Amino acid sequence: MSFCSFKSSQICECIGENSPLTSLSSELQSIILTEAGLLPSDLTQKFQVCSEHFHRFLNKNKAGCKSKICGIPDIISSHNKDNKIYGGWYGVKADRNVSLEKVKEIHARTGIIVPVGTPICPRCRKTLYCGQSTSCSLAENFANKNCLMNSDNLGDTCSYQYEEQYNLRPHRLTSGYNFAVHASTSSSQETTSYFETESCCNTDSQGTEASVIRIDRLGKFNEFLETCDISPVKCLTESLEKSSERTKRRYLSKANTCITALLNTICPDDSEFIKNSLFGEQENDKNKTTSSLLDAIVSSYMVANTSTLRRQLLSIATNDYSFAEVSASIPGLSHYKFYSAKKHAQNIGLGVPAQTSKIPRSKINDGQLDHFLDFITSNHLIKDLPIGEKTLQLSTGELIQTPNVIRSIAPATIIRQYTQLCEDENIQPLDTSTMYKILTDCSASVRQSMEGLDYYISEGSRAFTDLTETIEQLDLTLDEKKKTLDNLVLHVNTSSSIADHCCSYALSEEKGPFCQKCDDHSHTDECQQCSFVDETLSFISKSAIERHWDNPEAVLFKVEKAIADIYEWKSHILRSKNQEKARQAVVNCLGENEAFMVADWAMKFLPRKFREGQTDWFGKRGINWHITVTMLKSEESVKFLTHVHIFEQPTPQGGATTGAILVDVVQNIPSVKKVNIWSDNAGCYKSTLTIATLHQELGKKIKSYNFCEAQDGKGACDRKASHIKSAIKRYVNEGNNVTTAHQMKLAIDSQQRGQYRVKVISPVINADDDKVSLKSIPLISMLHNFKFTDNGLQVWRAYDIGQGNIIL
Repeated sequence: MSFCSFKSSQICECIGENSPLTSLSSELQSIILTEAGLLPSDLTQKFQVCSEHFHRFLNKNKAGCKSKICGIPDIISSHNKDNKIYGGWYGVKADRNVSLEKVKEIHARTGIIVPVGTPICPRCRKTLYCGQSTSCSLAENFANKNCLMNSDNLGDTCSYQYEEQYNLRPHRLTSGYNFAVHASTSSSQETTSYFETESCCNTDSQGTEASVIRIDRLGKFNEFLETCDISPVKCLTESLEKSSERTKRRYLSKANTCITALLNTICPDDSEFIKNSLFGEQENDKNKTTSSLLDAIVSSYMVANTSTLRRQLLSIATNDYSFAEVSASIPGLSHYKFYSAKKHAQNIGLGVPAQTSKIPRSKINDGQLDHFLDFITSNHLIKDLPIGEKTLQLSTGELIQTPNVIRSIAPATIIRQYTQLCEDENIQPLDTSTMYKILTDCSASVRQSMEGLDYYISEGSRAFTDLTETIEQLDLTLDEKKKTLDNLVLHVNTSSSIADHCCSYALSEEKGPFCQKCDDHSHTDECQQCSFVDETLSFISKSAIERHWDNPEAVLFKVEKAIADIYEWKSHILRSKNQEKARQAVVNCLGENEAFMVADWAMKFLPRKFREGQTDWFGKRGINWHITVTMLKSEESVKFLTHVHIFEQPTPQGGATTGAILVDVVQNIPSVKKVNIWSDNAGCYKSTLTIATLHQELGKKIKSYNFCEAQDGKGACDRKASHIKSAIKRYVNEGNNVTTAHQMKLAIDSQQRGQYRVKVISPVINADDDKVSLKSIPLISMLHNFKFTDNGLQVWRAYDIGQGNIIL
């Protein structure tokens, strides 16, 4: 005896013969099983189906497949059901039908089984298809459940009647049948084993039946709302608590409308009374609690003594009260304070104290500070100006007048170069913020249009400008190449494996007393930046030659001169770096009662009057004056002396006058036993007459005479000249005139309180006889370092390059 596996009490009894489900095609099996809410599996292979259920399932599936709107249940659909109408039905147009594989995917994703062939719209298809095939085997679901039932229990309630009775919409859910499987254990005895779906199916099947009941309730509820002229309610597929604020407001408003409609149905015109009776007591209790909480917060806020504590207390109220409610209790509360407390609640927490981190200050190492100060006051970074002053205020409040200087590189570039220098020398630098603070306190003027600059720098900068104007059509930029020259001073070293960076190699001659051999290293490496500059300039020169110009001679001359000026600027940087070592060597090795003198002719001072007319402005004669700054070391202390020589009459600045001034300065300091002189390479200093005068008058006191690179290294005299000019300016502003040398001395003495040794002289020098008897030093203009020894005068073209030449 065989039973129909789809027997149910909600329809008529099974009619006709039962046939094995396996006797049908796979397509018909899928239709029958999915209409019954099952998926094909090993267990369904034993199912029997009668002719009555067979025809009912096929007709139902055929009618559903013909529908033109999406048949996915609302509980899992993702479209708006009210946006279109087709044939009187609300819904979205479907574009295809669901296959068996997609039925399995939907079941794996939602736990709901839709019949094969169910119409589906593009939006639901995009949401429900997980993109991977998920097999669902009922044999696995039933493996651990062997629930035996007799034939009396086969009449359980199913949802098939729901679909027959409420088939107002084409959206279909699978029915929940009780299935019976007949199995013969022997030919003489029949034992019927029944597997009930409600007790054997997994949680997905239980969810399916629960969703059916939920949709049934929602449908009946929407019918009630329709009688009240209220739009239907759509089931929310996710938790309202996790929804957006807009969704929460919409559903809360809808719930209030529905509750009001329900109360008006029960007790017409008394809905508000019922709502107040049901919810009013809870609302009053809540208002009392919140009012007590706000009063406590306000009381604590008013007695708080810090703004941080007030913000912390106010953050507790910002979560439940608006600004208007809180400001009514706290007079003078601003929007800024309220929303700052609200931000505190969001970022830190309600009433949580803000965590304050203590940043201890670290003491600056004196060695690191001195190293950085030496770097930022080096000649390649700043240039001393002979005019103007700046006021530096110390932390103690003391004001110090400092000479005006100009900084040729931006602070960020200075710090980057210093960091690179520390990495090369394996030195721990200061913190970046500390270096910026030092540069801010040690203020300097910004490089703008200036007069009297180093002509190497001015010509080199002009060369880049000329090249930029010439090759605008070559799509090249020279800014990076110019920065490379600024960084060259950091690359230069006494010995290096790169030829351009090695002073000993670059400044050495091929042979002779000025030849320096580099036996301890070879020059096999190349600097990428320097090579890039050479390649770029070569490319510019070649492109300028190949390009057609209206005036080729002028353009080519401009390009060639610009390139030559750039290379001359590069050579100037290298010579300056090397000559700076001579000054450092003298200062570091300065012995007791030994002096280091820096000499310079200042720019002629133009007479000034307190009230000056136009007739006095033109045709002025400048006053000659000379400055000598002496660093004297005695008894482990160092002091500085400044000698100013002012000439009453216009005086030629020749070798005889210059030599006499230097001798006078040395004789004015009786304690000096040895003297080292440093000056620029002007003709009045670098002359045979000056050298001979010093040797003749000072004898063994003169130890060395070193000349700095052109316009580089005499900053001490420029700084003193800046102070003196500022003092004279103040003296004139007090109602005095400075038109003569004596008035100039009086102005300096009155303002500087005797800090400078000022002398007014009227020189009468006749050195014609000495010139005739002196033998000129050969090629003296190319010599930069002189050392006076017992064997004679030892000279070098570049400091410490070669053994030097002895002149007797």
